[in-house]
Amino acid sequence: MAAQNQEELKLKAGGTQGATLKARSEALSHFLKEAHQAASSAPQSDGSKGPSYEQRQVQFLEDKLAANRMLLETYQGQTGPEAQKAFFDAATKSWQDGVPDVLNKLEEAIKGTYVLGDQVVS
Repeated sequence: MAAQNQEELKLKAGGTQGATLKARSEALSHFLKEAHQAASSAPQSDGSKGPSYEQRQVQFLEDKLAANRMLLETYQGQTGPEAQKAFFDAATKSWQDGVPDVLNKLEEAIKGTYVLGDQVVS
């Protein structure tokens, strides 16, 4: 879902990534509507134990939908230049800093023979 520049973003917006974001937004909206219905018909808790399961599910879906909409709006060019620059900077930083760090940690954590099958001979 990351893009390093405007051209890459436009390419992905017209491809499977853009279609995935749109479909995800529609699905989350549908599930949120169902969750609101379930929360309204569920027995109400007194609040001493915190929000009910149904209320937590509604909050979870609202958060997911908001995050997806921000990304979808970026893909559709509905955000300002500052937001797009922040998106490109975060994407670049993730790939330049985050991925190598994760791969190094993974390499350190893998110990032993036959873990990745490199000794298997056909």
